Amino acid sequence: MKCDEQTFKQMLKQNQIMANETVFIDDLDVNINRAEETGIHGILFQNANQLKEELEQKYHIQIN
Repeated sequence: MKCDEQTFKQMLKQNQIMANETVFIDDLDVNINRAEETGIHGILFQNANQLKEELEQKYHIQIN
């Protein structure tokens, strides 16, 4: 999937979700930046522990 502003907007519309209620996770800075330009929260994936911590601390999403 190509990560550009139009793709993100289409995904939001098709799934009837709000950008500010969405978290995009990727291992490339450029894709995170493009998501954030659309208003989507982004997390740069480095490893599973880092991702779990960020989801829990920033977004209060508990991962067991």
